[in-house]
Amino acid sequence: MKTTYLFSLLALVCGSVQALMLGDAEKGRAAHDAKCLGCHTAQFGGDGSDPYLRKDRRVQSVEGLIRRVELCNEQTAAGLDEDQLNDITKYLNDSFYRFE
Repeated sequence: MKTTYLFSLLALVCGSVQALMLGDAEKGRAAHDAKCLGCHTAQFGGDGSDPYLRKDRRVQSVEGLIRRVELCNEQTAAGLDEDQLNDITKYLNDSFYRFE
């Protein structure tokens, strides 16, 4: 939760989410495919991208995206470290959400 607060504060000061988005999207895709995709595919079917693409998606901001990735990590005991969480968040934002 501290990361989310700090990120929100920095985004307000700098005015750009993308400038502050930590992580590497390519590494994030690999981590997402290894740690998240199996659960998403089992839960939502298809290629597992439904939660990101549906019109009524729960994530409505970059702060919400950060919280959701952290929550999924905790709930599934995936064991992702902070760098991997940042990478996955960057990948999801670049590929699906595109928060600015």
